[in-house]
Amino acid sequence: MREVTKVYKIYKFDELEPKAKEKAIDEVRNMKYDFIDETLSNVLREELEKYGYPTNDLRYSLNNQQGDGVAFYGNLYEENILKILERLKLEELYKKYKLFQVFNVTRFFTFDIEKNRDFYRYDHFNTMIVRLRIHYSIIYDGNNIYKRITNIFEQIQNVIQDDVKYVSKKLESLGYKIIDDELSDERIIQDIKDNDYEFYSNGLIYKE
Repeated sequence: MREVTKVYKIYKFDELEPKAKEKAIDEVRNMKYDFIDETLSNVLREELEKYGYPTNDLRYSLNNQQGDGVAFYGNLYEENILKILERLKLEELYKKYKLFQVFNVTRFFTFDIEKNRDFYRYDHFNTMIVRLRIHYSIIYDGNNIYKRITNIFEQIQNVIQDDVKYVSKKLESLGYKIIDDELSDERIIQDIKDNDYEFYSNGLIYKE
């Protein structure tokens, strides 16, 4: 038996031939796919929180395919409602909701974002339904107070339904921008240099 040692030449990125550079960029890009999801998740959750929505059930698929997009589901608490109305600058609805809080009315009218079962395979702007749940009935009086209060909460429901679609589309655009930026040739080359990657002559990554 005998041992044979084969010697390879190892190159820095700038030392590679043009075709090998293309291969090297593709190799590192494929590596980044494993880490980009964490970046996406963190950024999208931070943005979603700024918009006033819950982040515990955030779902997305951003592969430029049919049915791709961003969706989020869960209960909307009073602080969520107020943050959304304030962000949208709906002062009258904001003031009415605050007044309902004072008189403890809001606990009888709750909101949540549910998945539209017609789109069970997908998660995007059109798969979210904002539900208004009324937890007890107020006896009608001569002024129809029940109807008037319910109407205000239904207005809030409609506002939020439109807003979740808007926010979903904004997050989708942001997600694709992150992917494009992170996986661009320029960013990949910078990562190669920052991490001091080395390569074989054909562009494959050298690993000790």
